[in-house]
Amino acid sequence: MNRVISFFSAYRKGCYRKKEFGERTGGADRPAEKRKKISYRIGNHSEKTNERFHSMFDSHQAVMLIIDPKTGLIEDANQAAVHFYGYSKEQLLSLKIHEINTLTPKEVEIEREKALSEERKYFIFSHKLANGQVKWVEVYSSPFDVGGKPMLFSIIHDITERKGFEAELNESRNDLNRAQSVAHIGSWRLNLIENKLTWSDEAYRIFNITIREPLNYEMFLSFIHPYDRDMVDRKWNAALKGEEYNVDHRIVVDDKIKWVNETAILEFDEKGILVGGFGTVQDITRQKEAAQELKMSQQKLTWALQAGKGGVWDWEHATNRVWLSEELYRLYGIETGIPVDYNTMLNILDDRDKERVLKVLGDSIAKRTDIHCDMRIHHLKKENAGLIFTERQFMTILGLLPVQLVLHSMLPNANGTRKCSGDMPKA
Repeated sequence: MNRVISFFSAYRKGCYRKKEFGERTGGADRPAEKRKKISYRIGNHSEKTNERFHSMFDSHQAVMLIIDPKTGLIEDANQAAVHFYGYSKEQLLSLKIHEINTLTPKEVEIEREKALSEERKYFIFSHKLANGQVKWVEVYSSPFDVGGKPMLFSIIHDITERKGFEAELNESRNDLNRAQSVAHIGSWRLNLIENKLTWSDEAYRIFNITIREPLNYEMFLSFIHPYDRDMVDRKWNAALKGEEYNVDHRIVVDDKIKWVNETAILEFDEKGILVGGFGTVQDITRQKEAAQELKMSQQKLTWALQAGKGGVWDWEHATNRVWLSEELYRLYGIETGIPVDYNTMLNILDDRDKERVLKVLGDSIAKRTDIHCDMRIHHLKKENAGLIFTERQFMTILGLLPVQLVLHSMLPNANGTRKCSGDMPKA
């Protein structure tokens, strides 16, 4: 019995030989007694030992084949093989292995080399069944001697379902990588036990690192802008104690500065011990630059309004809410911050100009034209002033959308100004 067990131990490294796969040579009729002849030619073992082997071989649940490595002829097959391939025993023993294996000789050679380079003890082939269906299989093969003639003993495992799962997993992984690439959001995982940092493909692209070298936390810190490095380190250490980790910071990429947003959640093992963190990194450089440009534009507008003693107001037509710039609060004599609405603005208008201004405003909204008119207002400090309303060109007047107007203060009865409709009445 020990000899039979050692017979199955031939999965060790280095057992693969080119001749074991056979060649695509012409077939030959198989004698009906082939199976019987093999049963008495396995080495120099006794008939009883051979019978025990064949009993185990035939009844084993694993698919097993005995193949002539020179011709590729299937010399023997157990009942599991008959059931798996769907052929009768006689049909199966009339076939060569290459009639089942759908790979070309070149593909077989590639798989053999791949198995050797990966130090695998098995080969992955696609085998065609009697009904035409193709199954992916793992083939564990070992050479052995049968009465002085080399044979190949193969055990076949059906991995078709596993291959399907692997294909779905690869597709999901590829979809995730594409989604991250489109959104410019990468992912990462930090193993605190081993200090090992793993990045997704998009994370590598964000940091512009082409070589997939091993990373750790210290290397990550080295990519951060020197002015932000301590801040990020403090935030991460605080996150390890339970605080939220959501931070914007700069990184230095090829002597250029990028802005990224980092978020993370902590990961614990089954015992509740902290083992690492999983997070995302998003390239927000464009957003930061746009926000900075907007801030600068707003600052320039503020400076221009202050220099020209003008102001801005924003009327939301649907709610009648009105927003005033600080300069207009000053011009109207209203305390800064007090809520203002449409009725407030009507009350500020001088009664002598109100009807004319409202008509021009209504016509402008209906026709979607610009507004430019003079008016007098009741200053809360009992002062009168003439104003010009000028709509900014980038805004659109719509009945249910905000209307933004720029106001410039002017002296009463100033010469050379355009009027809404005719001349303003004299005070």
